[in-house]
Amino acid sequence: MKVTINMMDLAGVTYSWETIYTALLHNLIEISEVEIYAMRIMESNDYKENDFINNLVWGGMNKEEIKEFILNEHLVSDINSFEEYELMKIKYAILFYLKENYKDSREYLLRKIEEVYSDFGYPENMSDFIYYMPVCNNRVVNKEEAENNLILKFNKYMDKLKNMIIINKN
Repeated sequence: MKVTINMMDLAGVTYSWETIYTALLHNLIEISEVEIYAMRIMESNDYKENDFINNLVWGGMNKEEIKEFILNEHLVSDINSFEEYELMKIKYAILFYLKENYKDSREYLLRKIEEVYSDFGYPENMSDFIYYMPVCNNRVVNKEEAENNLILKFNKYMDKLKNMIIINKN
């Protein structure tokens, strides 16, 4: 699943060119979303004329060109200094979106969370609330109880993730 600017806004995640670059690097964002970000920059009161931003807004750039421009314009620092943190913010925004939009269907929410689990390379810290992962206790539970337990673990994970990232207070 890919992140959108709207998802990050809804989740209150602060984002920058480092976030955008990381999402592009990991194929977690569409070019159209990068164009939306550029448009927002252009529309801001403190915008100074910039060929890169102008080219993005007008479209026609491919992913490799965008990544190269971001690096050449020095819009990001060393990828090793921010990649893990930016991935955490992107994951939070996607999961927040799913949590808000699919809260009425636990099973569907859990299936969508599985997709995110896959998209992010099966992180160990998510395995506790993945539907198909084996339960670590010997107690037999029904489907509803199992889903409730997974959602509870998911919510705890989201709280922990939220505390680890910068959230806009606006």
